[in-house]
Amino acid sequence: MTSIIFQNHDEVESGLCQKEQYVEYHSKDSEGHPNAIMAEFEALTWEAAKAIYEGWLVHGRSAIVMGSSYGRLYPSQRNFVEHAVRGKVVHDLGAGFLGLAHELLNLGATEIIAIDRFEMPEATANIKRLQGYFHDYHEPIDTAFVSWPINWQDLGLLEAIDRASTVIYLGSNHDGNMCGFHEFWAHLRQREVLAHVPERRNTLIVYGPKHVEREELPEEHAALNTEVMWSYPGV
Repeated sequence: MTSIIFQNHDEVESGLCQKEQYVEYHSKDSEGHPNAIMAEFEALTWEAAKAIYEGWLVHGRSAIVMGSSYGRLYPSQRNFVEHAVRGKVVHDLGAGFLGLAHELLNLGATEIIAIDRFEMPEATANIKRLQGYFHDYHEPIDTAFVSWPINWQDLGLLEAIDRASTVIYLGSNHDGNMCGFHEFWAHLRQREVLAHVPERRNTLIVYGPKHVEREELPEEHAALNTEVMWSYPGV
């Protein structure tokens, strides 16, 4: 599933997409008015998504390509992310098509260091793209943003979050999903929690630098006990 977030209906129907190719989801602002349209494409390839994304940029339009409809911030989570990133340089670890990198800038980050082993699209001057592996990056990290991290062991990613003062996690280990790996979660399990905003498709957790004793969050419990497929809490 590939998703593109459009800012208005005209962009959806501009000719780059045909109605039968996508399903619309409308997001709303704090007053309940529609402010964006997310179109989910069942069979859109990454190459086609990239072409559409770049087409919007060329025409001065605003669109965000995301690898999954799950990899997005909910309105209930945005204020907490804003508090964590405002005025900071944020490392987006596994930045993909930079959809969330742009959103982090909109929420007040001063610069995004976007790291991914795959090619990333062209970006604004405030997004520095680094194509490569985490284990090759050794610079200091103040705030790390990790959205739907890979679920196989990556010691480079583990080292990156270990040296970050703040780690912002977005993902899900419920309803058949799996994010991160055991060592990743064993590390985060020891850190203080500054914010925890669960949603059915995405859980947001903001971790601080201190190591503390605390109760295990449902997201952590599901990640560290993979012999069972966990349903979203309360369902």
